[in-house]
Amino acid sequence: MAFRGCLRYLLCVLLLTSPFAFGKAAPDSSNGLSEVDLFHQGDLGVHTFRIPALVQSKRGVLIAVVDARFESTRDLPAKIALAMRRSVDNGAHWTPIRIILQPKTGGVGDASLLLDRESGRIWCFHGYGPPGIGFNTAKPGSTTGPDTLQLHAIYSDDDGETWSAPRDLTP
Repeated sequence: MAFRGCLRYLLCVLLLTSPFAFGKAAPDSSNGLSEVDLFHQGDLGVHTFRIPALVQSKRGVLIAVVDARFESTRDLPAKIALAMRRSVDNGAHWTPIRIILQPKTGGVGDASLLLDRESGRIWCFHGYGPPGIGFNTAKPGSTTGPDTLQLHAIYSDDDGETWSAPRDLTP
């Protein structure tokens, strides 16, 4: 748990000091950088966007992924999907928000993005909670199943245009 907290802190520091932060638009005249709001409460009927992840592809495409928490700010087992926006021009313009993963049952969240620099593949690791399963209701163990909070991954080989089906990495 402490490691996860450190990763979130590091990600927040990186995002808040990057030109692609999730704050209000405000140019910084000292370095020519600006901030851009990418996700707004209410977009796509989402109550809250949380847990941002950002990666730049091998071809320079920026990909931002967040939790789309539809009904509240709550963690899993709440209704959560993964939402994404892309920029092909270093953040000057962004694609509309789109949901890249919304399971038929349960929820997904806490995405982490990883670029394989050799192949260019972008991985999106995330938690999957089967119906009713979340941080406080999951059973301990290393096997997967309906009582386990699971580690899943999807990937993109085309800079986030399309994503694979989820893979269960829990076992």
